[in-house]
Amino acid sequence: MRSLALPAFGVLLAVSTLPAQAPVDSVRADSVRAAVAPEPVAAGARATRDTVGGPPISPRSAFLRSLIVPGLGQAALDRGTAGGIFVSLEALSLLMTIKSKRDLRVARRLEGDSVFFGIDADGDTLFASSPLAGRVRARKQHVEDWVALLIFNHLFAAADAFVAAQLWDVPARVSVQRDGDRTRLTATVRW
Repeated sequence: MRSLALPAFGVLLAVSTLPAQAPVDSVRADSVRAAVAPEPVAAGARATRDTVGGPPISPRSAFLRSLIVPGLGQAALDRGTAGGIFVSLEALSLLMTIKSKRDLRVARRLEGDSVFFGIDADGDTLFASSPLAGRVRARKQHVEDWVALLIFNHLFAAADAFVAAQLWDVPARVSVQRDGDRTRLTATVRW
């Protein structure tokens, strides 16, 4: 188990030391903009929208980073929560894949095994097949399921990082309001 904890700790350490260590004003351009008072607009002049610079990494780079290590592209885009979710899901999937493979090995070893059942009237020993003998197929399915989740996590993390880099400068505001028995989710996006 110690050998599994070391790679998981290494991934978490690598993700935690990315842009989160940078000064606040260099992570995103709009963090500086919030501290500066807006300039007054003349009465007849048309207000221009202040645009944020591009993302800290390109969409392609974000995609490739998260494809290799889920959560790495999100961390570079200052999306620590999303990156943490992908890293956690990756660690869980890896550990459960290893556990499922170990269970499959045990089931295969016990497949041909027998269990003492009793002694018949002639004095012969009776054996029955092991109750665990039929579990090989189920254990194979468990391994396949966890490997599929690993692959899905890599692809979904990469797609999420790509989209986050593409939509870097789109301001959005999401709110949830509770009104009695109803819950309303509102998303405002300005173009």
